Amino acid sequence: MVNQPSVDKGSDNTHVGDVVCFLSTHCLMELFMNADEVTRILAQSSQNDWIVDDETGAFTYKNDLALHIKRADYDDYNSFNEPWAVRHPDSNACSVEYTVHYGSSFVDRKTLVSVDGHRATLPMPASATDLNVSSADVNFAKIVNIGDRVDEYIQRSGLTIKP
Repeated sequence: MVNQPSVDKGSDNTHVGDVVCFLSTHCLMELFMNADEVTRILAQSSQNDWIVDDETGAFTYKNDLALHIKRADYDDYNSFNEPWAVRHPDSNACSVEYTVHYGSSFVDRKTLVSVDGHRATLPMPASATDLNVSSADVNFAKIVNIGDRVDEYIQRSGLTIKP
């Protein structure tokens, strides 16, 4: 016999057998993340907070598996030739798109630059001549970069971190 949910019309409680689900707007809101929370997580979390599959370019937030980042396929990388990006021992650089989703919902798209033959992935500066990058974008690069050389390559590239 299957227990059918019944609703006590005098309350916000739904009964299923011996299980009672207490529904409130506050509780439901805590179950789902909003855009500001995603932005905060991307700006403050570390790569250790993510399940990383470098082979497929998938990154899943451990504290909420609905939040994930997907790197574009290698065939979709674009050659990138700004001076700051090609001043490394291996002058090959390319722009790489990362898409952030919460569940099936699109949240954000970020373009980063893979430099020195894919030895580091850096945030895109404001322009070819304005080499400022935000600290939030640097943190995002640290989430998706395999290895811990983002700070080294930011310095090598002449990028400046702004809050």
